[in-house]
Amino acid sequence: MPPLVSVGIPAYNRPESLERAVRSVLDQTHRRLEVVISDDASTDIAVTHVARRLSEDDSRVRYVRQSLNLGHDRNYQRVLELAEGNYFMWLSDDDWLDPGYVERCLAALQADHGLAIVWGTARYYRDGERVIDERPMDLGARRPGLRVVSYFARVSVNGPLFGLMRRSDLLAAGGFPEVPAGDWLLVAGMAARGRVLTVRDVHLHRSMTGLGSRKEELARSFGLTGGWARHH
Repeated sequence: MPPLVSVGIPAYNRPESLERAVRSVLDQTHRRLEVVISDDASTDIAVTHVARRLSEDDSRVRYVRQSLNLGHDRNYQRVLELAEGNYFMWLSDDDWLDPGYVERCLAALQADHGLAIVWGTARYYRDGERVIDERPMDLGARRPGLRVVSYFARVSVNGPLFGLMRRSDLLAAGGFPEVPAGDWLLVAGMAARGRVLTVRDVHLHRSMTGLGSRKEELARSFGLTGGWARHH
């Protein structure tokens, strides 16, 4: 049967954590899924070795290597374009999921068509040590504008980006914006389309040492320089 859920993993130069991320998806209690890995022209050949081995071991894993570096935003967009499931979520190559994450989020989405994003509580780690849990974000107002305003009033590290969504909604919203903080704009756009729900009893585990934690370097990856990069 075709996959019902696609998990897109944009990968770059982190082979060890990539394997952990992929295996956390393959170990999900919901089995009808695929993992789409887009290697953004990694300079570390170990990424290719790990991804190919995982795809050979499990037919649910698809691996694509980009010939040129697309950059942060376009690689996120690429895994969305490659996905085949009716439902979609992103997962960073240094993050991982509780085994019941997909099943719980999917059940909520299927039960309520007014929901646009369902995500589990995000836990953040630095150097292997748990640092903080992101506060839940439930955006349930009837009016889309109120949901968007509430989102911008609360957002910090933006765990909802890694929630489960309908792929058709993401594509209709335009996908991943090619600007700094495009992840905030994407979630805000989805909040305008429907409500956002946090499932408290499953967790997304996130590293605080990736590109997203280095704000100036992230801005420079979009071509910003000088003061624009430091204060974007």
